[in-house]
Amino acid sequence: MPIVAQDIFEEWQEEDKFFVPTKASAQVENKTKHQLLVTVAGKSGSGKSAIIHHIALKYREMGWAVTPVMSVKRFFMVWPAINKTLVVINDPIGKESFDELLYNSWQRCEEVLTSNLKEVKFLMTCRKNVLDHSRVKGIISDKSNIVDIDCDQYKLTDDEKRQILNRYTSNMNLSEKECAEIIETEFYFPLLCKLYSSKNKCQIKGVRFFREPSICLIEEISGYRQTIKEKYCALFLLTLFNNGLCINDLPANDLSENKFKRALKLCGMAKNTSPEAIGNNLESLKGFLVKKIGDTYHFYHDLVLEVVFDIFGRHFLAEIIEYSDIGFLRGIVTLNVCCNGSTILVDIFLKDHVDEYLMEKWDVFYPIHIASVFHNAKVLTKLIQFDVDVNLQTENESSWTPLSLAIVNETQKVDEFNHGNSRKMLCLSTIDLLVKKGADINLSCNYGNTALNISCCNGQDSIAQFLLDHGADINLGDIEGYSPLHNAAQNGHDSTVKLLLKNGADFNSYNKYGFNPLYKAIQKGHYRVVKVLLNHGADINLCSKYGDTPLNIAASNNHCSTVQLLLDQGANRYKKDMIELYKYCLIEELTQIYVANTVIPLLL
Repeated sequence: MPIVAQDIFEEWQEEDKFFVPTKASAQVENKTKHQLLVTVAGKSGSGKSAIIHHIALKYREMGWAVTPVMSVKRFFMVWPAINKTLVVINDPIGKESFDELLYNSWQRCEEVLTSNLKEVKFLMTCRKNVLDHSRVKGIISDKSNIVDIDCDQYKLTDDEKRQILNRYTSNMNLSEKECAEIIETEFYFPLLCKLYSSKNKCQIKGVRFFREPSICLIEEISGYRQTIKEKYCALFLLTLFNNGLCINDLPANDLSENKFKRALKLCGMAKNTSPEAIGNNLESLKGFLVKKIGDTYHFYHDLVLEVVFDIFGRHFLAEIIEYSDIGFLRGIVTLNVCCNGSTILVDIFLKDHVDEYLMEKWDVFYPIHIASVFHNAKVLTKLIQFDVDVNLQTENESSWTPLSLAIVNETQKVDEFNHGNSRKMLCLSTIDLLVKKGADINLSCNYGNTALNISCCNGQDSIAQFLLDHGADINLGDIEGYSPLHNAAQNGHDSTVKLLLKNGADFNSYNKYGFNPLYKAIQKGHYRVVKVLLNHGADINLCSKYGDTPLNIAASNNHCSTVQLLLDQGANRYKKDMIELYKYCLIEELTQIYVANTVIPLLL
């Protein structure tokens, strides 16, 4: 048996000591018994790999030849396989996102795989968003072959979480309150239990470690820079060596020697620091931030890799670009590039990988969507230079456009990457850039919403005015007939309502349910909006298509101040028979008493 495979099995066996059987693992094991290809789908850190490794070890005990491979292409390096072979593959068509190159490789192999599935079983993991990509076809997309361990049927129950937590923390005397708070964790639960148990500093952070794992890891690793420079340097070297560092190879050639010397200098280490010292520090991090397979160190999990890259990407970006392999970078920085504004990295990627990069997705979003939602005008400009479609829509039922995403995002923080500019200015500059480059202002998305509809729903007056100045249709509604004025009115944005009315919005238009903007403002109790609409000429007695007057709606919703306003403005209290209001009062006794004492006296 190859020594590398033996090392992998030893790692699996070590981690399997903490394995807890679950409904999900039982389903995967059952499918593996009766089917020849099974894919375990789920989020990062949900326990996908632990499940297939546990099952693979069982098959190995039963005499099967278990073959762990890095990709389906690697499998053919050991082909032909003997009977009773179980092939184990993680992320065959992409890790963080769908990978066009890996998928093409998979497609080329699928025909051979299909013809040989009678002899070989395949057990794989894949993230759900990757499997859901529109390009994915064939046996890998067959739902009968997939177990989604994050679906309602198979996701970890509280009892299963408690068992996993107890397996890792049986000697820590956690209180019942702490356990109850910890098992509320939704993401990375099995992984976080493992990391929590491996480090005293994590345990000191308590429940916070489960709630904010990335922040806690950043605090831990960043602290090494001042307190334990050797560990900081060791992690930096592991990054420069593309998540695979063998100490015996330091230095093996001019390139590795240059990496080693540069890392020592940047991390403030002595020039005579030996590779063995780096190895000793990586060894001290084993089981927490790193793992060792054979004589090669790797980051313990993708979560750790992402955190480390975020830290070193901010401090040593030039070195990472110079020394890291492009394939390694592609897997972890696409989102980071578009969010944080590294035009240097954009140039590196687009130089030789333009078609591949522009059409790579993060879940349903392409790079232009990510750059737009984070208001990153610099990166957006770079992307547009390569003729990317500024009206490209996301591949989900919402069909978001770059323009709509730029408008809808209200969570963007002001930080070092946008140089202190206000959120509003960043958003406007992004929208201006998209429109100048041909974005269709009236293109609908998200159930028929236009850019103007979205901005009015959020009360974004400056954006709404910009869109109107550039040709937005002021009365174009969504699939349910809600116009920009409907949305502004029902959400209580009186300044936006004024803006729309000033620009000629139709204040008596109906949506598909027969309600006009005044009706929606009254129904929601937005007194100031009602007043604005009336002052601009909205018909105070215009009934809905169901015959309800504005006064009746205000009264039946207990909006006393609005009732008084309508009466003061001349509403006809006898326009509609008040029997409907009395029926409403009979719904429950408390309502009857309240309305009888407040609203009805106004109408008499």
